[in-house]
Amino acid sequence: MKTAIVIEYDGTKYVGWQRQENGLSIQQVVEQALSKIEKRKIAIVGAGRTDAGVHAIGQVAHINCKLSVPASGLSMALNKYLPDDISIKNAYEVPDDFHARKSAQAKWYRYVFFNGKKESVFYNKTSVHIRNKIDIDLMNESLQYLLGTHDFKGFMTTSSKILNTERTIYEVRAFKDGDYVIIDILGSGFLYNMMRIIAGTTIKIALHKAQPIWIKQIIDEADRSIAGKKLDAKGLMLMHIYYDDSYKEGLPKEKTAYIARYFI
Repeated sequence: MKTAIVIEYDGTKYVGWQRQENGLSIQQVVEQALSKIEKRKIAIVGAGRTDAGVHAIGQVAHINCKLSVPASGLSMALNKYLPDDISIKNAYEVPDDFHARKSAQAKWYRYVFFNGKKESVFYNKTSVHIRNKIDIDLMNESLQYLLGTHDFKGFMTTSSKILNTERTIYEVRAFKDGDYVIIDILGSGFLYNMMRIIAGTTIKIALHKAQPIWIKQIIDEADRSIAGKKLDAKGLMLMHIYYDDSYKEGLPKEKTAYIARYFI
């Protein structure tokens, strides 16, 4: 049996999930903590490469080797060695053929706007501030064009080397909760910077600077140059990764910006 861990993190200070030479990554910090516990070098495999500044409450990674600490006690043991901005929420045994990335059936991402008149000192690390009123109805109208299976090349950063740019979006919604405007997207997978470009495109529509049909045009032409700008990474959060068909039940019925209500 392998061990899988569910990881929550504030990505503000990190170069992203994946270990890199140009700075500190989430993967590196977790591997170092594991290595201290096991007194040997331990590697982990993550479900997705979140970019620098992107957050997660439901990142998943697997550990190939047998550990001295049982899964039931691994979260507590690891959290003793982790900084305040990274936490292991859960650990459990998985079959030998489980792979954090390849076994995933769907992913839920969220983009958060703070739509108050003034910036929030407490939430400016996890949301993008928009002062002007956001039209939720226009945003939802535009997002519906994403539903289904399409070539999403127009919503991918041009430097990406990925050849297969077809993805399926199962559900998408925008809603307001207090001063927050949330975009939730549930899909089979996401291209490099896809969520941040979608957010940049739809916010322009929601501010009455473009029409909803613009989304369809970007998909049809598969042209990144006609899409909106890529928004800041700090507004993006990986919410949950699905490893069974429960994604078919859709996004949680409760709509709230209070992410701690989602138990991953």
